[in-house]
Amino acid sequence: MEPQISNTNNFLHSVFFTSLTTGYIAGDKIILKTTDKGLNWTKLYQDSSTVFGTIYFPTSQTGWAAGSYGKIISTTNAGANWTTQQSGTDDHFVSSCFISPQAGWLSGFFGRILKTTNSGVNWTSQSIVTVLSINKILFTTLSEGWALNFEPYKTTNGGMNWIYTPISNSIGMFDMYFVDSNTGYFCGFHGAIRKTTDAGTTWILDQANTPDNLKAVWFVSRDTGWVVGDQGNIFKTTTGGTPVGIVNNTSVIPNGFQLYQNYPNPFNPQTNISYFIPKSNFVKLKVFDILGKEVKVLINEFQQSGSYSVSFDGTNLSSGIYFYSLYVDEKNIDTKRMVLLK
Repeated sequence: MEPQISNTNNFLHSVFFTSLTTGYIAGDKIILKTTDKGLNWTKLYQDSSTVFGTIYFPTSQTGWAAGSYGKIISTTNAGANWTTQQSGTDDHFVSSCFISPQAGWLSGFFGRILKTTNSGVNWTSQSIVTVLSINKILFTTLSEGWALNFEPYKTTNGGMNWIYTPISNSIGMFDMYFVDSNTGYFCGFHGAIRKTTDAGTTWILDQANTPDNLKAVWFVSRDTGWVVGDQGNIFKTTTGGTPVGIVNNTSVIPNGFQLYQNYPNPFNPQTNISYFIPKSNFVKLKVFDILGKEVKVLINEFQQSGSYSVSFDGTNLSSGIYFYSLYVDEKNIDTKRMVLLK
């Protein structure tokens, strides 16, 4: 990809195109617009006190942007004018989805989801219990939708109720995309890609040929899509199936190895992590933050077969979600999530 000039040094967080030529970007204190495929970007809106985390246009004229301190703004004339709407919260919004100019959802920190059915005149809270943040919200119909907090939750009644829908052999997921109500893709830690064709009842397990994290997935049709991530990784499919450069997950995970859920969880500040290796191997046990950055190597040595337990101390870490991964002979066996609450 070739770089384009945004004419700003502000951090940019969300992009949305309504056509091949017209697109919008939301970021720290600003909203930008292009009408020439991104060759030039102009500032549409500035707010010195708001970090805009998400922007979404269900039509070419109607759109919303939302961000820190519960700030929501909307436009009905392609960004020429913006109107502030009241969210009733101080949350920081990082994702949005609108299926019409009337109906849409916002999600962000503290596990809160807001819904409107009257173009943002009123917003109704739809929090998911025990979830710290909702990184991605996506609806395929007025009733059916998904929320992602490294693990997916599903609703079939417009967000009134949310059901935890675990992915087989799940390791933390960063992003998701559904091409219809049944067919969706998830990507996440250590090259993980998961696909469902029956709305999450079963999962097709794929593993990208990379140990790095995959941060985003997008499809332009039922068959053609991309997943992208750390270290410049880009994987593409043109068949709606196993993307080019991806190997089946079952060939990566050796049989018999086990990584167990830490205990206690949540924890403060110490927890225990246990695992089992059926044969002697070189073993690594690592801890990552929610951005996939390595924060601690707990084990890095050759070990004999057997059960092991190691203590993890989060005294010097901030509260939040962390992941721990077990590697055997440089292959990722499994990854699990833990929560540090101080």
